[in-house]
Amino acid sequence: MWESVVSIAMMLFILSFFKKKLNSSGPATKAMAAGSYTVFIILATIVIALQVGLKDLSIPSVAKFVIVGTTATTLCYLLSSMIRKIQFFRRIPGYID
Repeated sequence: MWESVVSIAMMLFILSFFKKKLNSSGPATKAMAAGSYTVFIILATIVIALQVGLKDLSIPSVAKFVIVGTTATTLCYLLSSMIRKIQFFRRIPGYID
């Protein structure tokens, strides 16, 4: 019983802490938020391409996970910033400038 109470208390503490102390956005987080819809659309393609590329590499699966995760996230946000500069894509619903 006490584990449930402690876990709920920890969740509430973490939520209130982040709400009070870390509830701000800088230029980097604003840019990432603006490109999040584009990242959502292209992420699966990038992740699958990276996974196929690392398929035959003989390293542990955890290392492949870290490599694919960090590389895909970085590539997606870079591609998103480039795609958002193209005038044609500004007509797509969900595009926020």
